[in-house]
Amino acid sequence: MKNNRLLFCVIFVIAFAVFNVVVFQLPVNRTEIFWITYSFTCVAFAILFAVWHRCFFLDETPKSRFLGYGITYVATYYFVAQLALFVIVLGVPDIKKWLVIITNTLLLGLTMILVSFTQIGKNYINNTDKGIAEKVGFIKTQVSKLQLLSSDLPDGDVKNKLADLIEQIKYSDPNSSKNVEDIERKIAIKIGELKYAENMQTSINDIKQLFQQRNELCKLYK
Repeated sequence: MKNNRLLFCVIFVIAFAVFNVVVFQLPVNRTEIFWITYSFTCVAFAILFAVWHRCFFLDETPKSRFLGYGITYVATYYFVAQLALFVIVLGVPDIKKWLVIITNTLLLGLTMILVSFTQIGKNYINNTDKGIAEKVGFIKTQVSKLQLLSSDLPDGDVKNKLADLIEQIKYSDPNSSKNVEDIERKIAIKIGELKYAENMQTSINDIKQLFQQRNELCKLYK
C-alpha cells in the first residue's frame, strides 16, 4: 500500500510538472487573465489529488472506497472542464477578464457543492449501515456467547435446552431499539451468569421467557 501511495504521488507530480513545462513553453502572452485561469487550474490539480488520494488510500473498507467513487468522478470531470477552459483562454487572448473570473469561479463553486452533496450522501449511508449493525449486534453477540458455552458442555438435557434457546434467539427479531434496552440488559446479564448458575436449566427457561417478552415488545413498538 505504501508503494502504491508513493507511485500515486509520483504520477501526480510528473503530471503537474509536464503541465507546467508545456504551459510555460507555449508562445502566449502571460496576461492577468492567463494567471487567473492558471491558478484555478492548479486548484483543480490539488482537488483531484486530494479526492483520489482519500478515496484510494484513506478509506479503510472496500465499501467506503466504492461510495467515494462518486466524489472522484466529480473531481475528475471538474479537472477536465478546467483544463478545457484553460485551453480556451489561451486560444482567445482578448477574452474579457470578468467573464474568465466568473466562469472559473462558477465551475469551482459548482464542483465544491457537488463534492459536498456526494460526501453527505456517503456519510448518510455509512451512518445508516452503522446504525443497522448496532441494532442487529445484540442477537449476534448473545448467540456467540451461548454457542461458546454450549461447546464446553457435555451432551445431555442441559445442552439440548441450550441448543433450543440458541435457535429461539436466532429467529428472534434482530432489530434492537431504545424500547427494549432494559430487557436486553437483563438478558445479557442472565446469559453472562449462565455458566455459573446452580440450576442451568431454570436459568435457560428464564432467558427464554425474557426473550419472548423482548420479541413482544419489538412487535408492539414497530
